[in-house]
Amino acid sequence: MAKHNHVPRDSMSLQKEDFPCDITADTYPSDEEPTEQSDFDLELELAINKPLPNKPARLKPIFPAQEIDLDFLKLGVSKPIPPDPSPANLILSELPNKVLTTLCTHLELDSLLALRSTNRPLRRELAPNFNALFTRVKICLTPRSLALLEALSIHEEIAAKIEHMTIGTETLSQYLICMENMEGDEEVVEEQRRQFAAVLNEENDARTFMADALTGCLMRLPNLHTILIEDRPVQKPASSSSSAPSEYRTFMGSAHISRRTGIDFSWNGPYDNTFPSWSRQYTFIAVFCTLRNLRIMGSVVTLDLLVGGYEDTEGTVRLCEPFDHTKRIAREAMVRHLSCLDFRDVDQQGSWVRGLRDIHSALMTARGV
Repeated sequence: MAKHNHVPRDSMSLQKEDFPCDITADTYPSDEEPTEQSDFDLELELAINKPLPNKPARLKPIFPAQEIDLDFLKLGVSKPIPPDPSPANLILSELPNKVLTTLCTHLELDSLLALRSTNRPLRRELAPNFNALFTRVKICLTPRSLALLEALSIHEEIAAKIEHMTIGTETLSQYLICMENMEGDEEVVEEQRRQFAAVLNEENDARTFMADALTGCLMRLPNLHTILIEDRPVQKPASSSSSAPSEYRTFMGSAHISRRTGIDFSWNGPYDNTFPSWSRQYTFIAVFCTLRNLRIMGSVVTLDLLVGGYEDTEGTVRLCEPFDHTKRIAREAMVRHLSCLDFRDVDQQGSWVRGLRDIHSALMTARGV
């Protein structure tokens, strides 16, 4: 088996809070001390494919104990709970595990994250609820995103939950025009451009081993069965016959990069005639190579494609052909792995789109679908 390179973390100055706190025993100084929300927890909603919020807010600690409905907490308990004249003395971590886990399945994401950050006992008790949020994750091929995926993949309980993975085609080189046209305080913008140049260099340096690093992570996900390669939507598409959702779904690691650079990752134009098509094509080819590596190692994963375009300076949506489907590596990925194919925001009468649709139709016919 080939030796896979890991994503270098030192160059990104990753901190302990970037990773699931269940991994380390030194996260909290005491069992009862409230804790700050970690970057990893704040980026959790990115992992489960929620739309990008307008202003991501830092989550607050657990809701006040006196607001808890004691009658509701009695549900599912084998013996009646005697009335407590002082509800503020209720200790959630002393509830039976099954009751606590059941209650927390009804919590919103921010409430669950706030609750599990209260103290170490609750963090342990809520591990099943937390781990269950990772059934679907989204990454892109940046060092930061892959480092977070690697953290998930070495956490056995979380790794076993991941079944569907979306890989976005966003790469930092696609935002060069956006950075050049950024407006605001001169000093702030200058610092954001400096930070952008730094993370762009990190991304470029990592391209030589990105596919191997991705393969190494995916090999540790025993229940992964679907990979979706997804182009981000055009914000103002002229027309579309696709049923695909139009909202942009952020990826793990994007919050950190956005804080450093000010990038809005949903931006998809207007581009001039210098759209970096090679950067979008790189993601498709890297995933095709990863699928081949997984297949050689005995792991077969289904591939879905959601292909989109970008907006030019005239407001027209143009297609960046992401790969040549006549080439061996692409055709092999289609024949062996392709399941669902969809397009959004682009003219579906073009020769490349029609060619790919013909391949997909032939495959579905041959499989009797």
